[in-house]
Amino acid sequence: MKFSKIEILIALLVITGVIASCVSPITNPEISKPSITIFKPISGDTIEAVKNRNVITYKATAGIGSKGISYYEIFVNGKFTERFKQNSDGTSPTLYLNVDSALVNTKISYYVIVYNLENKLKTSDVIKNVLVLKYTHPPVAPLDLQLDRISDTQILLFWKDSATTETGYEVWRKDGETGTYRIIRTLPKNSNNFRDVGLSPYIAYFYKVRAFNQYGASPFSNEVNSGGAGGSAPTNLTAQALGASIVQLDWQDNSTAENGFKVQRRTLDTDPWTTIQILPPNTQEYIDQGLTQLTTYHYRVGTFTSNSEAYSSEVSVTTKNVDIPGPTNLVADFNKTLGAVKVTWSDNTNLENGTIIERKVGAQGTYRQIGVAATDITEFLDSSITANTLYYYRARHSTTEGFFTPYSNVDTAYVPTIPLAAPSNLEINEFVPNKVYGLFWTNNARIEDGIELWKRVQGDTYHSPYKILPPRTHAFNDTLTDGSKIYYYKVRAFLGGEYSDFSNEVSTAGGTGGLFRPTNLVAKVVPNQLAVDLTWSDNSSNELGFEIERRLVGSNQFKRIAIVGPNTTFYRDQTSGLYRGSSYEYRIRAYNGQGYSDYSNVYLVTIPY
Repeated sequence: MKFSKIEILIALLVITGVIASCVSPITNPEISKPSITIFKPISGDTIEAVKNRNVITYKATAGIGSKGISYYEIFVNGKFTERFKQNSDGTSPTLYLNVDSALVNTKISYYVIVYNLENKLKTSDVIKNVLVLKYTHPPVAPLDLQLDRISDTQILLFWKDSATTETGYEVWRKDGETGTYRIIRTLPKNSNNFRDVGLSPYIAYFYKVRAFNQYGASPFSNEVNSGGAGGSAPTNLTAQALGASIVQLDWQDNSTAENGFKVQRRTLDTDPWTTIQILPPNTQEYIDQGLTQLTTYHYRVGTFTSNSEAYSSEVSVTTKNVDIPGPTNLVADFNKTLGAVKVTWSDNTNLENGTIIERKVGAQGTYRQIGVAATDITEFLDSSITANTLYYYRARHSTTEGFFTPYSNVDTAYVPTIPLAAPSNLEINEFVPNKVYGLFWTNNARIEDGIELWKRVQGDTYHSPYKILPPRTHAFNDTLTDGSKIYYYKVRAFLGGEYSDFSNEVSTAGGTGGLFRPTNLVAKVVPNQLAVDLTWSDNSSNELGFEIERRLVGSNQFKRIAIVGPNTTFYRDQTSGLYRGSSYEYRIRAYNGQGYSDYSNVYLVTIPY
């Protein structure tokens, strides 16, 4: 039979519709491969034979369903050369096409392989005919020049050797702020330090360093100075923006006889320095406020005396686009019960993702971070404290915008001589009736020399410790010589000649009224009957009877089902509420006119169908 084209088309549409209607949508697709596209260098481009200068411009994605990119591998002329890991914050790293000088005046090919966290990979297109040229530029500048004053007549300079094409380094110095810079030493390549000796303790020496090769000299490093008669210049100056209008400066005070510190600021590199604040001696922090958002500021800090000034290296920082309020109303109080300083504050923003708590010891101390509170938590307990110490506390938020807020107010807490915390939750358990008893308690003292266990017989008083136990002991088994008597126990901690309060008191009576709890409770189903037989050991001699309790498994509450007389050790449960195929738990306790014993063990029984 022959079909027309229209009939065939209709049939295909019907089949396609049926098939489509039977296919469920895919909600969890398989994780796909990553992708990578290279934009530069491309085929026909040129590069130079130098390390970490030929940047590869690219775009990479992890793939559908992937948790992220893991790393990248570079291959030159088909051979692996280098691996770059994805940045810890998830952003893509800078990739460099590094080639050896032996390849100068040749054409190379290269490609990049990207791997995701699921170890799936993708290879970029192969980039061909990239011409390698000789590197004919001066080296890059050394970074982060620092100065360490070893003595009044010796200093040590050290810096980061960031160049890869240098022939050597030049160390430049000027004597005094009005002096003239000159080269005082030429060093071989890969140098990163220099010791200058024979100096005067009364002159401030200024230094800078640069690299050079056959094509010229690099820019100079930052400038550092040794300070004058007042001591060394501040070092390790850092600046961090705390929002759109606030910058925090911190530095290391290396002077011993300064009159104070000058904080200087400028907006442009070409602007003159302006002193914005004069601070007292031993200061190591300053908060600069009233700034303009998204603006770069440059700072330096100098120590000064009556006849000299010595400035730190310069640092730069750019303010943020928004101010976020920091914590307020910070209060720090020592809590005797907790044995800790409790710090509380008010949270005034929903843009915080945690609060950093800082503390210093005494007015001249340095603030250190001691803890972090989670988002929206407004209190912190500081238990790492020492008696007879005054602590200063402050806090600030870490924000969702990636910076810290200003600090809260500062509050102090004085920690007195901390009394030893008493043991608590003393319990007693009968292991062998009228014979062996286990004592258990909670140690609350942070430091102790030991635990005193006190014991007395009913009708007598405590006279002296019964046992001296090692520190951190929290349990003791006592074997009685006369099981017919009732004994009482309590414990306390001691440290040197200091003693804590006593714990609560327990006794071998196991309850009130001088009663011992029943033991060895056993429940057995009576064959061919809807009944359960109970047996137990009677350990008391003064009970008026026993209360028998039962609950259906799954219920939260025991119910009393019977009371039996004194000296009884058997009961048959045939009361209402028993059902075949159900499970039950039983317990009993003795009673008299003064109270109740502790409960016996709990016994589980199941009534078969």
